[in-house]
Amino acid sequence: MEQISNNENATIIADELDKVSAIEAFNLSKGGAILFKSLMSDAISSIDTLGFKYSTLTQQEFIALCADMKTKLDLARVMSKASKNKDQAQKDLEQALLEN
Repeated sequence: MEQISNNENATIIADELDKVSAIEAFNLSKGGAILFKSLMSDAISSIDTLGFKYSTLTQQEFIALCADMKTKLDLARVMSKASKNKDQAQKDLEQALLEN
């Protein structure tokens, strides 16, 4: 397995920090709040549909509904954990820079 140098590791972490910082900034914006609320509302709607129609849904409809719900919840999770991930990336970057 190829060893990653400390400089390369710091660059990778810095790139990741840029990404999570952008996600955090969007999440803290009005548009991010609207999107998050919409994602959660859609996920709850999917849960309601599963609860009320589980016995009449075809297998394909059931799988599609679950996949749609998972996608929305995954995106909401990425948004909600952006600040925590940014803090961790900053700590990781500081550590990587100290090791140089």
